[in-house]
Amino acid sequence: MSFFRSRKVVPVTSDFLLECKDLVRHYGQIKPVDGVSLNLRPHELLSILGPSGCGKSTLLNLIAGLDEPQAGEIFIGGEEMSSVHHIVAPELRRVGMVFQDIALFPHLNVFKNVAYGLNGSKNEKRSRVEEMLKLVELSGSEKKMPHELSGGEQQRIAIARALAPAPRLLLLDEPFNSLDYRLRVQIRQDIRDILREAKVSAILVTHDQTEAYTFADRMILLSQGKVVQNGSSEEVYHEPATAWVASFVGEANLVPLELVGSAIGMENIPQLPKIRDRLWMSRLEDIKINRVPETTFHAGWIQEISFRGDHKILHVYHENGLVLRVSVPSRESWLLGDTVQLKPQHSRTYPA
Repeated sequence: MSFFRSRKVVPVTSDFLLECKDLVRHYGQIKPVDGVSLNLRPHELLSILGPSGCGKSTLLNLIAGLDEPQAGEIFIGGEEMSSVHHIVAPELRRVGMVFQDIALFPHLNVFKNVAYGLNGSKNEKRSRVEEMLKLVELSGSEKKMPHELSGGEQQRIAIARALAPAPRLLLLDEPFNSLDYRLRVQIRQDIRDILREAKVSAILVTHDQTEAYTFADRMILLSQGKVVQNGSSEEVYHEPATAWVASFVGEANLVPLELVGSAIGMENIPQLPKIRDRLWMSRLEDIKINRVPETTFHAGWIQEISFRGDHKILHVYHENGLVLRVSVPSRESWLLGDTVQLKPQHSRTYPA
């Protein structure tokens, strides 16, 4: 890899802190980034969600300057950072990174870890470290070694170190993976609050849907190196752009439209399109279920009940072989073999 390490920047007037335009990065036949465009506003938090190998980490490396694109452009703060002909070195981009493995220096105490990379006088460094430790609520831990900290505390120190040089953008590459579930939930919220208070824009890369929903203002879905949807968490969940998004984000019934129509009745499907050769999608919680007499037309039978803690999943079998899943509160009483009728409240269709 050869970087043109120049301080020269090309200013561009823009309302965005970050702009990526038609980025391409291939490795032989593998195409982790294949024409990706995205933007980020000042102080905005963005999640990039996708399965393993979809190009999330490669995209972060391109933004950070750790890799160079084969096509496309990256602008940060209106300054050109990457293009085929112009590459600004990573250390000149004012971009911080936090990795999955945390990567604190084991031989340095907390103070020296946070101060690493800071410029200025001794007093200026001390003042900045104290400010960062107060921000992450770990004041007084300056002399502790990394092995003396809990996993959550180590992650907070990693965030403090990344924020200490005052980056204009912070990149988080699946930073919560090594934490247990309960700690992960708490640290995720804490770091979100820290970034809000510090007024730092950030991009979180994750394969965890809940993490993507709860951390960011907006989320982007990547699949096979391409952006397949860009919107708020609510938009992505309730209005998935493709059948793949519907199946990847949350749980959904995704079946041939004609099959579901013959099972529960076309008249029971809202906003039914004229085209029949399509896939029909409905979220499990968007289907209303009622007990009915066994002789009811378009009825089904509860074949399986899956307990999920705060809710249950009812698997409803129909005469044509179709099984649809419905989510109900866990305290509702349903029995195997109950005769029921389903009425979707919201649904979408996609090309088959």
